[in-house]
Amino acid sequence: MPLRRRTFLATVAAAGAGTLAGCAHPNAVLTMTDVSDDADLADRYARDPPESDLFDELIANGTATETGTARQIDTDRPYATADGYYSVSIERDPAPDGTRVSVETEYETVGSGTPLADFPERDRALLNGLFPKPDDLPEDTGYGVGEVYAPEVATESRLVNGDVTAVEYEGTAYAVTVETRPASRYEFTYTAERVAPDAATLAADLRERYRFTLDGLSEAEREVVATATGDGYYEGSASDAFESLARRFREHDPVVGEAGENGQYLARYEGTDYWADLYAPFVD
Repeated sequence: MPLRRRTFLATVAAAGAGTLAGCAHPNAVLTMTDVSDDADLADRYARDPPESDLFDELIANGTATETGTARQIDTDRPYATADGYYSVSIERDPAPDGTRVSVETEYETVGSGTPLADFPERDRALLNGLFPKPDDLPEDTGYGVGEVYAPEVATESRLVNGDVTAVEYEGTAYAVTVETRPASRYEFTYTAERVAPDAATLAADLRERYRFTLDGLSEAEREVVATATGDGYYEGSASDAFESLARRFREHDPVVGEAGENGQYLARYEGTDYWADLYAPFVD
């Protein structure tokens, strides 16, 4: 995929320097959103379905398979579809290694190069990410694209097997740098199972499994909750009230996240169900 190399590295460096220099960042966060309505709770929890033929095949047939370097479908939460809510499981098996192809250019013109039309289709598709030069690219910034080729594609690739140092695009040849290296690939087998026919069923299951009641709070803790249910509680450091409240949440299983850690919780407070998003990295 395209990557502005120097711009990207400069951005990362600037962000890192700002963080080390002590940029303000909330280290105590609690937001609480009313999810008393079943549809609101289901929407908070379930994922939107990805727009892909693979996912459509998975829901239609109950199973689907792909081969690549990484899975394309997440499996942590169910997906909302027109036919209800589906959970997805996955099995991963080794597949023959592929070849990672990286092509970079500074858009330096040279005398001659391999015409774009002379490359195989997959090479052309990759190189089309380089040409034409983006209008918003600074003059001193290079541009790169990369992709993992399956073995049968790599065999036919001119980028992999040829000594390509320049590419001719619309009559102008540009110097390029091509790098290749092995890349692990896997066969991913997905299985889908409908876990709820509608939002009411999914919400009822979530309330039964995860909901707990916040009660017996101190006045200071109630003030934190009041702020959290409004615009949200965001502080640079955790107050005693926030710390004690965070520990109350962590005594329960989060709907999303690991037990005893930051995450999303389903809490009932004064007769209302809330989706609570807790961030408290420095609270034991």
